[in-house]
Amino acid sequence: MVFTTSLPLNSQAKRNEIEHEYTRKERLIEQAKAEWRKKTQPQETKTQASGLITDPENPKFDLEAFLQAKAVENP
Repeated sequence: MVFTTSLPLNSQAKRNEIEHEYTRKERLIEQAKAEWRKKTQPQETKTQASGLITDPENPKFDLEAFLQAKAVENP
């Protein structure tokens, strides 16, 4: 008669459960980061349909073009 204990099986099951939970948390963190990036991206940093960059922090920002566009918007 061979006696075996369920200790190794329980240990493996516990390890799999921990691994699964860790993977789930990693996915949640990545989703949260993506949502945060999408939420915090200012609307001004996006270029308009005309290609005008309205974010003054952007290195390609053209003040003259921005002011001309605002003058056309608000005569």
